[in-house]
Amino acid sequence: MINIPKMLKYDQILVYSNPPILPLIPDVLHRLLKKKYSFVVYDIAPDNAIKTGATRPGSMIDKLMRYINRHVYKNAENVIVLGTEMKNYLLNHQISKNADNIHVIPNWYDMRQLQDNRIYNDTFKAYREQYDKILLYSGNMGQLQDMETLISFLKLNKDQSQTLTILCGHGKKFADVKTAIEDHRIENVKMFEF
Repeated sequence: MINIPKMLKYDQILVYSNPPILPLIPDVLHRLLKKKYSFVVYDIAPDNAIKTGATRPGSMIDKLMRYINRHVYKNAENVIVLGTEMKNYLLNHQISKNADNIHVIPNWYDMRQLQDNRIYNDTFKAYREQYDKILLYSGNMGQLQDMETLISFLKLNKDQSQTLTILCGHGKKFADVKTAIEDHRIENVKMFEF
C-alpha cells in the first residue's frame, strides 16, 4: 500500500495474480485515475482454492475473488496467460468475456529457436547416456499443486530403470515429495531446487 504513490508516475502497471487480492490495487487506480495496467495470470482464483478444498463455492472468499475478477479481467488493458488452455479456461468459465485482450505468452523457451540437441551440462549429459527416457517436472510444488498425483506416478514408475524423472522446483510440498521418494526408495528420480 505504501508503494501506491510510486505507481502513479508510471504509464503502465504490471500486476501478477499472486497474492490474489493484489490486482485490486491497480484496478482501483484505473477506475479512479485511469491508470492502465496489465495482468499476468499464473493462478486463477478462486477456482484453484475451490478445487483444492481451501474454500467453498459461495463462501466470502469466493464472492470477494469473483468480485475482483469481474473488474480486473474487464479493466486490464492486457491479460497475459501462460498457455492457450488457460485462455480457453478463462473464456469457457466466463471469468473473462474479452478474448481480444487475452494474450498467450509462455514463460519458457521457444522450440523454434533451439538450434541443436547438444547438452552442455555434464551432469545432464551423463543422464542422457544412462537413461532412454527422461521426464521433467519443473515448477511450483506449492499448496495448490497436485504433488500427490506426481508421487503416485513416481511409485508406479520406480521399477522403470531406463526412465529418469527430473523434478525442479520449490514450494511448500517440496519436502513432502523428497520424503516420499526417500521413504519408497525411488532411485530413478533426481530433485533440484530453483
